[in-house]
Amino acid sequence: MAVIQILANATRSSTGPTPPEFDIPAGVQRHVKIALTSPTFGSDASLIFNLTVFQSFDAGANWVEWKDIGFDSIGGLAGQPISKNGAIYDGLPWSIVSFDGSVRRLRVTATVNKSFMWGLSAEVMAA
Repeated sequence: MAVIQILANATRSSTGPTPPEFDIPAGVQRHVKIALTSPTFGSDASLIFNLTVFQSFDAGANWVEWKDIGFDSIGGLAGQPISKNGAIYDGLPWSIVSFDGSVRRLRVTATVNKSFMWGLSAEVMAA
């Protein structure tokens, strides 16, 4: 499935008072890859990024924390080798969250240690 930009790149310090939300369709088990997009995070070791995903089964009336993705990801890691086959890390943290196939809405919140240019993308994938 296509990657969607759930929060456009802009200079900001957090997701703000209205974090982005998107729906996960019903069907077979799904995986959602949520990723940081940023032209600067990968090259700036002074940046710290933490992402938390919440889920709602009632169209956003009640939210439950699903997964803490960021584990305080540190910037400046672009160009590092990440595998024996020579793949190079772009320095942008991402995580895949798995779901059982029931309909739900996701809310994504991010915390950073200082303002920089960043956004968020999501990709809903079949299991």
